[in-house]
Amino acid sequence: MVKQSTLSALEKDVPHSANPPHALPECRLFHEQAEGRTEVEDYIAAKYFQVHGAKLKEFLPFLLQLTIKGQPQGAFGLRAGCYYPLFLEQYLKDPIEQQVALLAKRPVDRASLVEVGNLALTNKSSGPLLLVLLAATLARAGFEYMVFTVTEQVEALMKLLGFSPMLLCSADPKRLEGDSAIWGNYYRNNPRVMIGDLRLAQEVIETSPRLRRLAQRHELDISTMAAKLAYARTREPSL
Repeated sequence: MVKQSTLSALEKDVPHSANPPHALPECRLFHEQAEGRTEVEDYIAAKYFQVHGAKLKEFLPFLLQLTIKGQPQGAFGLRAGCYYPLFLEQYLKDPIEQQVALLAKRPVDRASLVEVGNLALTNKSSGPLLLVLLAATLARAGFEYMVFTVTEQVEALMKLLGFSPMLLCSADPKRLEGDSAIWGNYYRNNPRVMIGDLRLAQEVIETSPRLRRLAQRHELDISTMAAKLAYARTREPSL
């Protein structure tokens, strides 16, 4: 069975700032056997159920969680392209590396790809930081493209920040293995399969004073997580 992966579960109608001022967010990467992993999965599942009525039971091999004073603010999952198949390849007619190569107009190594999904947020204001951490960490780890299934809301956030994801296709639930009913009303949000060029995303971060500051504040987190994820480009997770 192909494990589930989508972006995203954005919580609705949450006050914009419920956190104490000056509380510095902390980031941590969880592999499948990591202590505390179950709590991150429970957090993601709860958000998907709250927003979409979805009942997630499976998650991507790596999960990154953002917390403030121990309270979860957001999370997303990652799967290196060396895994066969990626969840979103169910939506595609050809292997993902071939699809990316067509858009990139050059040969693309599958090991340079990473699937992103399981995005969940407690507060929408955490979205920009999560996306900056995502792009900066993946680029530092040596990935060239991220591939993901995204709702209209998250796509709009990406474009607002200056990122330019490329469209592959619509995400058709009829192509999924198993019972698509577990996704609740997720597919009513018109999710689409997209590609993000991580080199271009890194340029956006470096040329935006706001986004660059976010990345600089979390330089140690980015370096630590990137070093671990670099192994995942060609290996099973065993951090």
